[in-house]
Amino acid sequence: MVAFAWSGGGITAIICTLCAQHALDQNATLKMAFDNSDHTTVSGGTLGHALYGTAGRKMWFPEYDSLVKSPTAFELLSTRNSSQELPYWYGQVLDYIPYTLNLASLIALLRDLGYLPSILGKTNWWRLALNVLFEKGYGSSPYSAEFRGATTLINFGLLRKKKCPIARAADGAIKDDGAAVSLFPALYNSSTNASQILSTKLPNLKSEVGSMDAIAASSSFWNVALVEGSEVEYDLLKGWLNAYKAVGSAGSESVYSMDGGLIDTTGIVTLLREQHDSIVAFYNNNDDLTALNSTFSDLFGVASTTDTMNSLEGAALAQVFPSDLYAEFIANLTNPLLLRAQLTSVQVMNNSYLQVQPYTLKRLYVMSNQYAQDFLDTFNDTRVPSGLNEGWPNSMPVGMDTYNANMLCLFSQWKIRRFAEELI
Repeated sequence: MVAFAWSGGGITAIICTLCAQHALDQNATLKMAFDNSDHTTVSGGTLGHALYGTAGRKMWFPEYDSLVKSPTAFELLSTRNSSQELPYWYGQVLDYIPYTLNLASLIALLRDLGYLPSILGKTNWWRLALNVLFEKGYGSSPYSAEFRGATTLINFGLLRKKKCPIARAADGAIKDDGAAVSLFPALYNSSTNASQILSTKLPNLKSEVGSMDAIAASSSFWNVALVEGSEVEYDLLKGWLNAYKAVGSAGSESVYSMDGGLIDTTGIVTLLREQHDSIVAFYNNNDDLTALNSTFSDLFGVASTTDTMNSLEGAALAQVFPSDLYAEFIANLTNPLLLRAQLTSVQVMNNSYLQVQPYTLKRLYVMSNQYAQDFLDTFNDTRVPSGLNEGWPNSMPVGMDTYNANMLCLFSQWKIRRFAEELI
């Protein structure tokens, strides 16, 4: 059975995950696989997966098959529709996430929405903010979050408090392979309703981390800026961070929950750890892979530069695939005529940091979010491309307007329809 990975990537990943999962539901064969397979999620992919599982049946989605033929698609794409049966436009999340990627913008938005007083100073305030998103944005209780599929594994990171602030090297990774002793993978398992830390140095997670705690940890895009820089800056801002307790040979210590993309934005590593033999990964990051590709190059042990949101451990700690496979793999992912890459019968390498054991992976299939003129050329309304932001679909601000969100949604649907027979 195939297993699915839903990448991080902020609002872009949330929108693409929601719409790709909606598209899977429209195909009987893919829907069966979707409902019976394991899923792994990261950051924006986590939020999209959780929102769709919890409230997808109440969401209104634009439909590619009708809009591609419409002579007024340009006007229709700017509307947020709903109905009595589907009372929530799928992209309501746009109103709850800021346009820029920092804590100040997030706080300003929460203040404007009137929710800041109810969460300010509270433990795990970001989880409380997400509670508002579920309740107000989608009319759903965050205390009964649901996930489609057999088992969902939510990825997040845990950073040792005593190693903060962290220092990053010129390539963007934590200096001197410092992630090996400071930043560890962690995951929540929906089948057991429990979380674990994956570290020989701190093998036991003492704190309880439930589903909404894990969703909040996985999607905490704002927090890496608080743990790097000067001691003074860190001391001023560390009160915003959410801390748990982990236990090692020297006793208990505090660890900060971190966005899952800091270790593996793709979500693929967790499925390798579980030794799935067929993996389909939807890569919906808000980064053009021709400009930033550490999210994949590190998995092949190929050094490159990274940013504050992706692959902070670096290539030496992240490698799970042979390096000689990378060039063709990334060329296929970034080819606008292909938009996908595949590995077959590949030997997965031992990785003690990520706790991946060697085995033969029968198939890895990755679908990218690169610009595709072929998609835009399908619309009868030739005005459609003129409404797109510069940088669409993968180099935009964190937030976006209704038009660009709806076009991302249609793009995700188009890819699922076009490559449906390849997915499983």
